[in-house]
Amino acid sequence: MTTSAAIPSLLVLRDHGLGDLLTAQPALHGLRRHFPKHDLVVTCPSWLVPLAAYLGTADRIVCEPFDVAGADPSDHQRIDHVLLENIRRTVPRADVLVSLRTPGPELLPIVTAYSPRQLVSYRYAPIEATHLFPELDFSDHILKRWDRLLSVVGVALRDEDLYAQMQPPDTHRRFTIVHAGAGSPSRRWPVRRWSAVVRFLEFSGHRVLLTGSAAESERVGRIRRAAGLPVGRDRAGRTPVLELAAYVAGARLVVSADSGLSHLATTFRTPAVTLFGPVSPAWWGPPAGHPRHKTLWTGRHGDNYASRLDPGLAEIQVDAVIGAIEELQAEGV
Repeated sequence: MTTSAAIPSLLVLRDHGLGDLLTAQPALHGLRRHFPKHDLVVTCPSWLVPLAAYLGTADRIVCEPFDVAGADPSDHQRIDHVLLENIRRTVPRADVLVSLRTPGPELLPIVTAYSPRQLVSYRYAPIEATHLFPELDFSDHILKRWDRLLSVVGVALRDEDLYAQMQPPDTHRRFTIVHAGAGSPSRRWPVRRWSAVVRFLEFSGHRVLLTGSAAESERVGRIRRAAGLPVGRDRAGRTPVLELAAYVAGARLVVSADSGLSHLATTFRTPAVTLFGPVSPAWWGPPAGHPRHKTLWTGRHGDNYASRLDPGLAEIQVDAVIGAIEELQAEGV
């Protein structure tokens, strides 16, 4: 009988946002194909575990400790820190260690603890084993980023692994999702502009549903009131991730800033309009030529985690967003 001790372990470290989970899917599928006899262990914050389990690309998932589980998703930096600290307490070994992260000092204690037979990571000077790999090029599209890294060890990625299917219940179909939240203030388009877009959508026959995290509920509430929507159309802080995925999979349209919601739209091939600010869609948006996904960007790079609205995002006006929506409506959305 084969024992668990005889099964080699493949530990994958990844960044822990919703978009990070979704854009890692081709890499995780590729790793599973390349290491079919390994136990595939992947890091994931607890709030995303139901979606990660639905996508099915891990044998085991490592989360943050119980006393931190349930933290607001917007507190991603704290969640990431405690989750990485929890790995060594819950994962006994890693024969292969793959880092789908920007290499940094948090990698060093993990590599030291496991001494993996094989380490895969973009180059990080203090860790000699990474010198076989290239420097991380931040101008790569996120999908190309992991493709470039894993190709060094012969792992092949497939474009179709980015996509998934879900059959939502009738109660979750044909809404237009407007997600005004984002992981940092630099990507939060003004409330009054979001309200104007929502009013246009409702006037055009869309049934708008507002989403966001619990930390964003006050902001989303202001948008709802300014747009004249009923209370029941505000789902901020009240929609677990798998239910959110069902709404997106069944949506008529998704309108959002650069956030995990736009990646869900890509995953389920849902028509979308996404507003980009400090980061180019060529780096972090849908794959080039993705059908019925309009991206708006003024061409200005900035600080993705700044404490105030990004100047480039501020340049995007309501008329531009409405114009992109009208283009999709002309295509039958």
